[in-house]
Amino acid sequence: NQTIKNNYFLQVCLFTFFLSTGNVLAQNKSQKIYFSGFEWIVRNSTDKQGPGPNYFSSSVVRVDANGWLHLTIRQDSLSGQWICPEITSEKKFGYGDYCFVVEGAIDQYDKNIVLG
Repeated sequence: NQTIKNNYFLQVCLFTFFLSTGNVLAQNKSQKIYFSGFEWIVRNSTDKQGPGPNYFSSSVVRVDANGWLHLTIRQDSLSGQWICPEITSEKKFGYGDYCFVVEGAIDQYDKNIVLG
């Protein structure tokens, strides 16, 4: 068993990145999700924003029935622009151990995909 040394440990159960199509640029509403016991703000934009610059949409972020977080990179069917996910927490986690579990062949993802 792994010993958790502080209360700020965040176990990210699942990140999935895959390429698909769909019209997602039409949204620009603020949204929040609940994942791993915390509230997260989902970034939305109708224009390019940094870092990147990228387009961001809540349509590529979801938490499934198992409580796993899915972040999808998707190409918009109308504009051809790539849409990215971004979630942030208002809670400051501070120093600690953080674990990200990524599903899939991470060595085959596009070299420009960043997880941080």
